Amino acid sequence: MSNNVIDQRGGDWLPQSSAHTGHWLRHLIRTTDESKPLHPVLSSFQDLIEDDSKLYMLATAMFDEIPDKAPYNEDPVTIFHSSSSGRA
Repeated sequence: MSNNVIDQRGGDWLPQSSAHTGHWLRHLIRTTDESKPLHPVLSSFQDLIEDDSKLYMLATAMFDEIPDKAPYNEDPVTIFHSSSSGRA
């Protein structure tokens, strides 16, 4: 993947350094414990979507519409890991 895709900052709200974003993302993944219960608000939201067939269909369609091309088909963890280790 070329660096120009990694270094793009949509709307200038991302940090200047993709290495900084990669560090944050790796830290977030490391500290996320999948065995923890969801926050009650998120659990309620999950129940709402899963219990309403129309909302479930729309939520599924949202992910189905993600293009199967770069950069959308890339794992952001892999992209940031590669850019921060100099293997971009």
